Amino acid sequence: MSQLNEDCLYEIFKNLDGNSLYSCLLVSRLWCSISVRLLWRDRLDYKTLLSCLPNESMDILRANNILVPTLITPFINYASFCKKFLLDEFFHSGIKKIFNNELNDEKLCIVSNEILKLLVNQASLKELYVYDLSYSSYLDSLVMVNTFLQDLEEFYCHSGHPSYFYNQLSHICRKIRVLNVTLDVSTSDSLADFISAQKNLEKLSVWQFKKLENENRFFSKIPHSIIDLTISGINIDNLYSLLNNFNELKKLNLSLMSESNYNKFDDLNLSKLEVLIFSNDVIQPTNNTLIRFLDTHGTNIKIFSIKNSDNLLNNYIARSCQNIKEIYTGLDSHTNLEIFEMFIKELQYLESIKINISGNSNEKEIFEIIKDCSQENFYNIELKYLGNAISTLLPADLNTFILDWKERKSHKLSIIFDNTILSSENMDILTLFLNYRLVPSGNTLLDEFLNKWTLKWFPLSIEDITYLDKGGNGTLYKSIIKLKSGEPVNVVLKCHNNINENINEFLTEWKYHQDCLYSSAIINLHGFTKISGIDGYMVIMDYASKGSLRENLQTISKNNWEKKLYMLFGIISGLNDIHHVNLIHCDFHDGNILIHEYVTGKDKVFISDLGLCRPIKSSLKKDDIYGVIPFMAPEILRGNSYTKASDIYSFSMIMWKFTSGVPPFNDKDHNLQLSLDICRGERPEIPKGIPQCYTNLMKRCWDEDPNERPSTSEVFDTIKDWIYFLDKKKIEDIEEEKKKQIMEFINAPIVQNNITTHPRAFYTSRLLNFNSVQLNKNLLRTECLECMIDD
Repeated sequence: MSQLNEDCLYEIFKNLDGNSLYSCLLVSRLWCSISVRLLWRDRLDYKTLLSCLPNESMDILRANNILVPTLITPFINYASFCKKFLLDEFFHSGIKKIFNNELNDEKLCIVSNEILKLLVNQASLKELYVYDLSYSSYLDSLVMVNTFLQDLEEFYCHSGHPSYFYNQLSHICRKIRVLNVTLDVSTSDSLADFISAQKNLEKLSVWQFKKLENENRFFSKIPHSIIDLTISGINIDNLYSLLNNFNELKKLNLSLMSESNYNKFDDLNLSKLEVLIFSNDVIQPTNNTLIRFLDTHGTNIKIFSIKNSDNLLNNYIARSCQNIKEIYTGLDSHTNLEIFEMFIKELQYLESIKINISGNSNEKEIFEIIKDCSQENFYNIELKYLGNAISTLLPADLNTFILDWKERKSHKLSIIFDNTILSSENMDILTLFLNYRLVPSGNTLLDEFLNKWTLKWFPLSIEDITYLDKGGNGTLYKSIIKLKSGEPVNVVLKCHNNINENINEFLTEWKYHQDCLYSSAIINLHGFTKISGIDGYMVIMDYASKGSLRENLQTISKNNWEKKLYMLFGIISGLNDIHHVNLIHCDFHDGNILIHEYVTGKDKVFISDLGLCRPIKSSLKKDDIYGVIPFMAPEILRGNSYTKASDIYSFSMIMWKFTSGVPPFNDKDHNLQLSLDICRGERPEIPKGIPQCYTNLMKRCWDEDPNERPSTSEVFDTIKDWIYFLDKKKIEDIEEEKKKQIMEFINAPIVQNNITTHPRAFYTSRLLNFNSVQLNKNLLRTECLECMIDD
C-alpha cells in the first residue's frame, strides 16, 4: 500500500464510507502516512481526531455528560497531519455530524474547545478558513500556540474579526502566499497591517459590496509584489492609481460596479500582465478603452475574457493579440461566425475558446471551422447557449468531429455545452469521451462495449508500435500508452485474425470473460485500437517483460522444486479463478502463460488471451480442430466440447514440462497420428527422479476419463500444501505420508534434457489439417481391426 501514489490512494478512499475510511487507519502499519494526509481531505469528518483527545479532555467531556462514541486510538499522531482547517465548517457540519446533531450549543462549545486545543498544540496548518463572524470567540484558541499558524500559506478571512486577532497574526504569520478577504464597510487598520507584513504574498482576492471608509489606507498596504489580483464588487475611486503600483502583476480579474471605475484604464502600465478577466456581465471598460489598452499590452496577453464585445474589438484581438491561448469575448456565433473563424485561423497559440450560441444554432459549422482551421495546440471549445437557444447538433456530426480529431498529432480535446439540454445520443458520445477520455472507435457496438466495461479506445498510429511476433491466431506488436494518471506503461497489441469481419460475435464471446478479470493472475486489458495500414482491431494488454512460459522453459527447468511449485501455484491460481466463475479457457498452453519481472529477481505469472484465445466461432466449421495438439485433451480431439476437465488436462502438460525441461511430444510430428496416439492413451514419458506425489497428481490430471480428473480447487490446495510444508521447520509437525512427499521434493534431482524438436512440432494454436470426423473414423477403423484380430 505504501507504494501507491497519493492520487491512486485518493481514488480508493473517496469511494469508501466514513467508517471504512476510519477503520483503514486502525488495521496495521501497512497504511502509510500518506493515507493519513488523504484522510484529511474529508475535512468534515473529525471522528478520528476525536479519538485522539488526551485523557484530560475526555474527563472534561464526561464531566459535562457528553457521551463520546467508542473509538480506537490510531497508531500514529493523526492530529499532526492536519494541514487545512475550516473553522466555519468545523462547527456547522464537523462536530454536529459526529454527535448526530444531538448536542446543545453549550456542549457543542465544550467539545469544540477540546478539539481545537488538541489541534493547536499538535498541528501546523497550511490553509485556514475563518469567514463566519459567529465564531470570532474561538479565534483566541487559534493564536495560542505560534507553531499552529507560523507556516500558514493560504488564508481566507473576513475583515470583521477583532483587531487583536489580526495584530497577533501579523507577528505569527509571515509566509502567506494566497489571501482571500471579504471586506466590511469598516475595516480595521490591523488587517491592513497584517497584509502589509506578508512579503511572500502572490495572490490576493478582495470581495466587497459596500463602499470602504478607509479605502486608500487599506489598498496602500497591499504589497506591490503580488502577481495575481482579484477585486470584486467594489467601487474604487482611484483604481488607476492602485493598479499602477503593481508592476509585477501577471493576472488581473475585475468585477466592479460602475463604468467610472475604469477611467484611465487604458493608461495603465502593466508590462507583465498575461491574464485579463472582466467577470461582470454588464459593467466593463468600453470597447474603445480596451482597444487602447491592448494596443500597449496585447502582445503579452495569453488569457482574455470579457462578456460583451463588438466586431471592432474582436477584429482587433484577432489581429493584434497574437499570443493569446484562451479567449472568451462574448462572441456570438449567430452573427459573427466569420470573426470566430478569424480567431481560429489568426491566433496561432490559441488553445481554448468560449463562444455564445443564440437563435438558430450552427454548431456543425463551428466544429467544421475548428477541425479545418485550428492549430495543433487547440483543444477546448465551450459553447454557452443564451436565452432559449438549444443545441441542434446531430449525433452523426459530433461523432464525425471526434473521429476526425483522433487523426491529429495531439488527441487532447474538451467540449463543454453550457446552459442547454443535449440529445441522449450526444450525451452518450460526450460521456464516453469526457468521462473516460475515450475517442470513439467508429463502431457503435465496440463503443458501447468500451463504455460498459470502462475500457478505452486508444488512437495509435503506425509510428507508435513495434513488431514483436506472429502466432497462430494473430500478430503481436509492442507500444507505450499513457494511463489516466499520465503514467506511461508498456503494452502488447494483439491483432487477432478474423476479428475485423466478426467484431459483433467477438465482443459477445469476450464479455462473458469479464467476470474473472478481478484475478491478479489474469493479464490486464486496457482496451482496443485500430491502426491505419494494418487490417483488424487490436486488443491492448499489459506487457510481460520475460515473455511466455515457453520462452523461459530452459531457465525454469534449472530451478529447484520449491521455485517450480511456486510458479505452478501461480498458474493454477489463475485457472482456478477462471473456473470459479464457471468459465473455461479453451486454449490453455504454455504460450498463453506470461511471466513478468515486477522487481529484480521476482517473477509473476499471468494467464493471457482469456476469451480471446480461439478464432471466432463463425470462422470455424463444425468439425474443425483448433489448438496445440500436445495440450489438447483426447475428448477435444474427438470433437467434444471444452470443459473444465479439458483445461485440467492442458495443465497436466505444463506440469510435465516442469519435470522434463522440454515441451510435450517435442520429438514427434504433430499430425493426425499423434492425435490418434493421444486418444489411445499415449502420454509423455515421465523422467526418473520425479517426486511420486507429483507424478500421481500429474497422471490424474491427464486421465483418459474427464470425470476422473481433479478440479482446479483440489490441485490448488494440493500444491499449496506442498509449498507450505517445504519449509523444513514444519516437517516434524505433519503426518508421515505428507512428510514422505515433502522429502521427495527436497531430495529430487534437477532434470536436464537436451531439446531435440521435430521439424513439424507446432506449439502455437492453429487450425489442424484434419478434423474430428476423420480422426474418429481412424479410431473406429483401428478398433475394428483389433476386434478382427482378437476373433
